[in-house]
Amino acid sequence: MKQVIIRIIIFIVLLGLLVGAIYLYNTKGNFIYDMFNKGDEKHDESSLVDNHNGVYTYKENFGKSITAFSGCTFLYQTHMILVQDDWYKVYRSTCMGTYLESEGKSKDLTYSYNEDANTYQIELNDEIYVKDKTVKEIQQKNDIVSRMDVVDLNYYKDIIKLTEFEDNLYSFKTNIAGTGKQYSLEVNPLTTRSFQLKIYYNDYRELGDSQKKSIMYYSYNAETINNLPTFKYSNNRIYVIEPKQREELYGYDLVEIGSTGIIYRLTNQFPIVINNITLNAFDNIYIKYDYPAKEYKMLISKNQTMCDPSSDSDEVAYYVFGIKYDNSVNSLSRPEYEKTVYLKEGCSYFNNLKDS
Repeated sequence: MKQVIIRIIIFIVLLGLLVGAIYLYNTKGNFIYDMFNKGDEKHDESSLVDNHNGVYTYKENFGKSITAFSGCTFLYQTHMILVQDDWYKVYRSTCMGTYLESEGKSKDLTYSYNEDANTYQIELNDEIYVKDKTVKEIQQKNDIVSRMDVVDLNYYKDIIKLTEFEDNLYSFKTNIAGTGKQYSLEVNPLTTRSFQLKIYYNDYRELGDSQKKSIMYYSYNAETINNLPTFKYSNNRIYVIEPKQREELYGYDLVEIGSTGIIYRLTNQFPIVINNITLNAFDNIYIKYDYPAKEYKMLISKNQTMCDPSSDSDEVAYYVFGIKYDNSVNSLSRPEYEKTVYLKEGCSYFNNLKDS
């Protein structure tokens, strides 16, 4: 009887040791697991395949804060790859919406192990997407269409560039922020990359606060997304810098819109004569608002290029004009000559103005 009890005790002890060894073998963070499994997580191809499914992300920082609508201000756009077995889908997302960009076969993706993040990553289009285990699913949405109650003129280009594309083209008309609902902007896509823009003046005087008479005073067709005009609101007016589609030469116009319609158009101020040189609207013209000077700067050149950084010539590169708001006439002034820049002076002034 004693021997039977001893055998039972020995069996229980051995069974306990076996269970303990199995537990330690399958549990990270102890010497037995490390001894038998060292390096397997990084180099076992079957483990790599098992872990491909999931969401991988990288963030594209814009270097500025963009406001699309109330409650939607962002600094970056998140790009995501959703891997599901044999297929993957690429999305981009901000608070404006989440949009599908492309899709393909998972076998065409390049996977590697990210030591710092202790997870896998994908390299696609020269960008590194790191697996994000906090993201469980991706839902497509298009919040911008229904939630853009007003538009900030400083960011309307960003909104168009980030949300208007093939299969997601849409029109909108909304009040312009900061104008007290007096002005509205309408955007209509003509093609996937060209747009028609309209400015409306909203007159409440005849119909009262609850209704308005909306009058279209301005229309412009941007032939490419890079030719969208620049808008600015000041002095209860809308100011527009229009880029013209011209080969090699810069081509710009400046327009002022008020409650009665278009008040000022720069092309109507030509010709301008400086030192017996006649300048006209077909010359090489660049316009930019200079915030420190609180005026528009207009550069006009007779040359094909505005300047030449390597030239030592005494020839004129361009003439600089200032265009200010003239309180005496309640409108923009005629261009006022400020200085002449010569080719030998290089491109510093022109580049500084462009980059400001």
